[in-house]
Amino acid sequence: MPPGLDPAAGDLKQARATRKRLQLFSMASVSMRMVLHLAAQRRKCNRDRTNNNNEGGANANAPAPLQITDFGAGSGHLGLILAWAGAVALGDGAVAVTLLDRKGFGCDQSERRVADAGLAGSVAVVEMDALEYASPVDLGVSLHSCGVLTDIAHHTCLEQRAAFVLCPCCYGQLNDMAYAGRVARPRSDGWRSAGVDREQCLLIASGADFSPQPSKDGKRAVWDFGDDSNYMLAKRAMQAIDGDRLAAARERGYATLQRSLHPVTCSPKNNLIIGAPIPR
Repeated sequence: MPPGLDPAAGDLKQARATRKRLQLFSMASVSMRMVLHLAAQRRKCNRDRTNNNNEGGANANAPAPLQITDFGAGSGHLGLILAWAGAVALGDGAVAVTLLDRKGFGCDQSERRVADAGLAGSVAVVEMDALEYASPVDLGVSLHSCGVLTDIAHHTCLEQRAAFVLCPCCYGQLNDMAYAGRVARPRSDGWRSAGVDREQCLLIASGADFSPQPSKDGKRAVWDFGDDSNYMLAKRAMQAIDGDRLAAARERGYATLQRSLHPVTCSPKNNLIIGAPIPR
């Protein structure tokens, strides 16, 4: 991997850089499995279509690039790794990555990092609110997308029947009233039919945020929180909120999984929601 794609190569302190590296590599590992699955699925569909139509042109078995969108990309850490790994695994031009963020500062950083990594041919940087994004998506990814941004990314993927690998963050911000009319909660019909309402969802979400506690000397946070009872309660609340999100995907014809970043202590916001449309 090019050195510039490793977060440890930046200005982060060593402990934080190590945690960021673990978060990114865990996300990238799961995301690349999905990329390989989608690429294989696309090749099969392309072969079947070619056989059915008896077409034998030179480009008959050359699928279009997989469109990967990194929602809330910030300075592009995850999307850049996927662009590089996709080219290594599938060949140049096999994936096209969009780094989407509404903040100009992050986009400026992304532009510089794309150029430094020599990935300008396969990575685009788009400064835009995710609600307004309408370009094609085959796979939506996001690492620590705060509050409703996870729901916006999730909804965009469902609308386009795109796969998704999302790591939510800041569950307590799901009560953002600026999006109350545009992001329904609960997300799934199943939860609504069971009588769960918006306020109950927000109550669960309020218990999902956990921060590592300071050490006894108060100089650092204690990151070995796996057995902390408060963390375990927060984890169950995360799983509940994300279970509603995945239930909504299954209602739309998706296969889903709920997993965690590895190791879980690389971040207290370590839930992963994963989904892929079941072929019709």
